[in-house]
Amino acid sequence: MLYFGIYPEDYTIDRKRLTRQWMAEGFVIYEDGRTLEEVSEEYLAELIQRSLVNVSRVGFDGKVKSCQVHDLLREVIIEKMKNLNFCHLIMHKDDEQVTVGQTRRFSIAAISNTVLRNTRNSGIRAIFVFGKDELPEHFMGGLSSKFKLLKVLDFEKSLLNYIPYNLGNLFHLRYLNLSHTKVTVLPRSIGKLVNLETLDLRQTKVNGLKMKKGIGCLKSLQKLYFLEADYGGKKLIQELKKLKQLRKLGIKHVRQEYGNDLCAAIQEMNHLESLNIGAITTDEILDLNLVKAPTHLRVLNLKCRLTKLPDWIPNLEYLVKLRLGLSNFVDDPLESLKNLPNLLRLNLWDDAFAGDSLHFQVGGFQRLKEIDLTRLNNLSSVSIDKEALLGLEHFRFKNNPQLKVLPQDLQNLKNLQFLGFAEMPDDLVDSIDPEKDGRYHWIINHIPVVQIRQNYGQKFHEYTLHRIPTKPPISEYE
Repeated sequence: MLYFGIYPEDYTIDRKRLTRQWMAEGFVIYEDGRTLEEVSEEYLAELIQRSLVNVSRVGFDGKVKSCQVHDLLREVIIEKMKNLNFCHLIMHKDDEQVTVGQTRRFSIAAISNTVLRNTRNSGIRAIFVFGKDELPEHFMGGLSSKFKLLKVLDFEKSLLNYIPYNLGNLFHLRYLNLSHTKVTVLPRSIGKLVNLETLDLRQTKVNGLKMKKGIGCLKSLQKLYFLEADYGGKKLIQELKKLKQLRKLGIKHVRQEYGNDLCAAIQEMNHLESLNIGAITTDEILDLNLVKAPTHLRVLNLKCRLTKLPDWIPNLEYLVKLRLGLSNFVDDPLESLKNLPNLLRLNLWDDAFAGDSLHFQVGGFQRLKEIDLTRLNNLSSVSIDKEALLGLEHFRFKNNPQLKVLPQDLQNLKNLQFLGFAEMPDDLVDSIDPEKDGRYHWIINHIPVVQIRQNYGQKFHEYTLHRIPTKPPISEYE
C-alpha cells in the first residue's frame, strides 16, 4: 500500500505501470507455475477487493486499466511512509531535502534548480518525477554517479528532453519510463542495461529504438516497444532470439528479407503476450509463417502486406485483440477468424481486406464485443446472420467510401450499445438521419448511441442521433 503514496494526490495510476514498478523493486515473490506479472496483478486485485484501492477505469476485456486511493487513506499512507523512510516527497520548490535519512525513494512533484543537488544518498532505489518544470542539467547529469543502485526511473509526462549519455552505467536499472516526454534519442549505452525489464517509449519523439547491435544484451527486458528494425538490419533481428523474457514486442520498418529471422526470434519468446509488427512500406509483403505461435499471445497488431492469413493466427486460444492493416486479403478473413474463442476486439483497417463483401456467420465470434472497419476502400456490403454477434456492444465504420447503403442486418444486433459512422458516404449518413432522408433510421433505432462524424471542407461535424418513436417495422428496403 505504501507505493500509492508515491503518486500525487488524485493521481490516476495505470495498472501496468504500477505492477511493473513493484516487480522491478522486488516486491513480487515468485510462485510455482505463475509469472511475476500474474502474481503482481493478484496483489492489486486483493487490494481492490478489500476496498483499499478504487478502480478508475476498466478495459474492454474487463481488466482494470487504472486505479487510485482515497484522499483520506493517502494521508495515512504518507504519514506511514515518513515514519518508515519509505519515500521522501518533494511537494514544493522550497521543500529542500536537507535531511532524508535512509530513504530509498524520491517522489518529485515540484522541481527547483537545486533539486537533489546536495543529495549524496547512494542507497536510493527509485526516483519518480511528476513535476511540470524543466529538469536542471545537474540533476540528469548526476543520476548515474550519485544513484548507482537505482532500479526504477519514472519520468512519465515530465518536461524531460534528453537522456544522459552515461545512463547505461546504472547497472541495476530495471524500469525506465520515458513516456509522454520530449526525449528524441536514446544513448548507445542503453545496451549496457542488462537488468532492464521495462523500457517505455510511448508518446515520445523517439522514432523507434535505434540500435545496430547490443539489443541481445538486454536479456531481462519484458517490454520492447518500438524497435526500429531497418536501423540494425538482419543482425539486429537475429539478436532478438536472446530476449526470451519479452512480454510485449513492437517492431516497425520490417523488410521482407527479415521474415525468417523474425519468426525464428518470436518462436523463442514463450512469454509473449503482445506483438506489433509493421512493414517498412505499404506494399512490402512479409512472410510471417511461424512454425510455433506464442502460446500466451493476447494482443496482435499486424500492419503489413500478407499473401494470406497466417495459419497460426486462428489457433491463438487466448487472443483478445486483433488488428490487421494493409493485409490486402482477397478472401473474406472472417471465415478463418470466426472461431477464435476469446476474441473481444477486431479491427480491420487500411485495406486489410481488398474484397467487397464481409460476412459475419452465425456461431462465430462468440465473445466479440467491438468491431472497427476503417478505410476498407472496396467494401460495399456487410452481412450479419441472425443470431450472429450476440455479444457485440460497439460497431464502428470509418471512411469506407463504397459502403453507401446501411447494412440492414444491423437490426439483428440487439445488444449493440454504440454504433459509429465517421467520414462515410453522404447517402448512408442521410438515410439514417431522421432530420434528412431518414428512411432507414428504423434499422438502428434500438441502439442507445449512434454517433456520426462527417468532414465538411476543413471542418468535422460530430453529432449523436436520438431515438424516435418506433414506426411499424419494414421487412426490406424500400
